[in-house]
Amino acid sequence: MKKKKLLLSICSILIITAISFYPSLYNDFNNWDDDKYITNNLIIQNLSLENIKTIFTSFHCGLYQPLVLLSYSIEYHFFKLNPTVYHITNFILHLLNCLFVFWLIFTLSNNNLISFITAILFGIHPLKVESVAWVTERKDLLFSLFFLISLIAYIYYRKKQARSYYYISFFLFILAVLSKIMAITLPCILILYDYLFYKKITWNNIKEKLPFFLITFLLVITNIFVLYSSMFASKNLSFSIINNMFIVSHVFLLYIYKLILPIKLSLIYPYPANLNTQLPVSYIVSLPLALILFAFIVLINRYSRHIAFGSLFFLITITPVLQILPITCTSLIYDRFTYIPSIGISYIIGHGFNYLYFKQWRYSKILKIFLIIFLACIIIIFSFLTWQRCYVWKDSITLWNNVLHTYPDMSVAYNNRGHAYLLKGEKDKAISDFTKLITLFPGMAEAYYNRACVYDLKGERNKAISDFTEALKINPYFGEAYYNRGNAYYKEGKYIEAIYDFTEALYYCQDRIKIYYSRGLAYMSLKYYERTIEDFTKVLSIKPDYLETYHIRGDAYYHKGDFKNAISDFTKALLINPDSDIIYNKRGKAYYSIDDYNSALADFNSALNFNPDLPEAYQNRAYIYFIRKDYEKAWKDIKLMKSRGYEINPDFLESLKKENILNK
Repeated sequence: MKKKKLLLSICSILIITAISFYPSLYNDFNNWDDDKYITNNLIIQNLSLENIKTIFTSFHCGLYQPLVLLSYSIEYHFFKLNPTVYHITNFILHLLNCLFVFWLIFTLSNNNLISFITAILFGIHPLKVESVAWVTERKDLLFSLFFLISLIAYIYYRKKQARSYYYISFFLFILAVLSKIMAITLPCILILYDYLFYKKITWNNIKEKLPFFLITFLLVITNIFVLYSSMFASKNLSFSIINNMFIVSHVFLLYIYKLILPIKLSLIYPYPANLNTQLPVSYIVSLPLALILFAFIVLINRYSRHIAFGSLFFLITITPVLQILPITCTSLIYDRFTYIPSIGISYIIGHGFNYLYFKQWRYSKILKIFLIIFLACIIIIFSFLTWQRCYVWKDSITLWNNVLHTYPDMSVAYNNRGHAYLLKGEKDKAISDFTKLITLFPGMAEAYYNRACVYDLKGERNKAISDFTEALKINPYFGEAYYNRGNAYYKEGKYIEAIYDFTEALYYCQDRIKIYYSRGLAYMSLKYYERTIEDFTKVLSIKPDYLETYHIRGDAYYHKGDFKNAISDFTKALLINPDSDIIYNKRGKAYYSIDDYNSALADFNSALNFNPDLPEAYQNRAYIYFIRKDYEKAWKDIKLMKSRGYEINPDFLESLKKENILNK
């Protein structure tokens, strides 16, 4: 009978959770890091041993999460960029985590009801949507899976004293931290378990945790160093020590509030303005409230180790994301950071419900019925809210619409929605968002830059140049603005201005290839062949297989009269693109210029084989026939040109007519 109840509980949890998150299976990728981790991430697009080695020996976006990237790489290898597959993986991982939460709580409490309530609240809570419906947050799901099984294995080790469970626990801990650094709280949870359920901490207890703490120490030091030395560190977020204490307390209480009352959820929760100079009242009262709550947790330990475990589990696992060390200025809190910590709160609620039902109100049928109805209502409401919130994550536009509905002045939302509209080809809507961004934040160079890029795509060059100029007034070191304004000038035929901007861009941009290439084109347009050759030579020194560079540098050599180097470049270009009729024709002209008529004829023939409608190749071949005094073939090519309406060199036509008359 007990097994049937357990099976019924597990099936109910999985079915209700699956229904709640079902809409997420039809979601697309979004432009909030899905591009960095998946759609534009070259490292996942090659499932080779060499690439796997790269995944495990490098940081991505300032973080070390190799197992997450490996999972993306496996999916990409078999399914490319089919978003449904990635969402199904997240969906399944979350269901597995629900199962292991149930298993963990049952292992701790040996109580089916407590385990059911904890697992169902964990599974269907609206705060979980961010971790499940957002493919990039695979890291939450993956680390939690290994975290939970590792903790379960450790409990089995303590109960059965079987060393094999200890090794399993340690191995799974390593997998957890290779998925997300938040797993570093596990060693503290192990000590918490020892203390609360065995009432003592011995040297042997601490010693067996040392391998866990060693891994933790190494990863924390490495990640902090990489994060704060990279572009992902928050460079403009700094609070006084006193203010930071109030902020940390407020964040702590805000997470609890959102877990109890999940309303007004958002991808981003902005910091209040002027936080360093004037703290809001809610922040000021947060510190004493947090201290009172902490004192309550300490006192409750005397009466219930289970409540103490739930409270301290939440406190320990939420601590790394309380902004004690500020690492982001984008958002005060994130829904996803509650994924594992929420187990502690759910566990407390489960125990409270169990206590009321079986002890406090055990003789009152009415109150027990009320409890059941209340729990059912919570499950229905949470499931409905989760179902609805999955639609928020449908795509980039729905995501940022939701953020702007909650926080209408959120700059990053207008910026990213503008980019999303642009990807959909809705340029006017993109311009509208970037214009709104400029209105709200007139000193934001990126807003002018983004609007300029859209104007450029629409062909409105003057507006684009004006916005690029505004961006550069705000930020004179904005390399991409110089580069793109240079491109706009180039398209307008203002080659001198373009060259100036490309030269400035070289000082501030990392991607020098595109700048040298673009400046080379501008020099070519001005017939500065020597400088064209210099810039394209620099491009080829960095990227030897850049086809167009060989092609255009060959043109520059040709116009400069350096026909041998022109032939060499055209030949290299043909090695990369052997079907190019244009390049064959150009190399043929270079051969013609050095009187190598056989090679020239062969190239003109090749050009016409690939493209029988290339008029210049017919005329060039006719020149060769004329020089060889094969006037019949020359005349045949000219007739072909006439029949197709191509323009013919009148001087050559006159010369050919004279030779035909003389030969007759």
